[in-house]
Amino acid sequence: IFPKFLLEGDREKLKNLITVWGSGKVNINTADRYVLEILMEYCRKQLQNQNISENNPGDLAERIIQLRPFDSVGDLQTKLTNQRSLDSSQINILNELYKVIDFKSACFYIGSNGKIGNSNLSSRIYCIFGRDKKNITYWHES
Repeated sequence: IFPKFLLEGDREKLKNLITVWGSGKVNINTADRYVLEILMEYCRKQLQNQNISENNPGDLAERIIQLRPFDSVGDLQTKLTNQRSLDSSQINILNELYKVIDFKSACFYIGSNGKIGNSNLSSRIYCIFGRDKKNITYWHES
């Protein structure tokens, strides 16, 4: 399930940042720096597979974080190019990135922990809420 280029330590860090719920794309507005850097590396590898060797993302992940939020691909392009021009490598990376990103989340994780007074009795409830259908897709109580 993990891209082959990830090291075992990366896989351990990443497993807490992904979900089986949603569209399968990454919300660029909420992804942390580590996830964006992994996406940049994924895009770089995809370009290598297409025999495109000019593919250094530079500070693209940092620029994305600084300019968020974005509404669309066009908004992302406009904000990035208004800040400063993109070189051909960054444009290539972005073209690959557009295939794996989204601009809003389809599902949300909602969790709650409760405890009765000073007792040892406690409970945890969490659910996955689907934005599109406005329903609870999954829930668990412990």
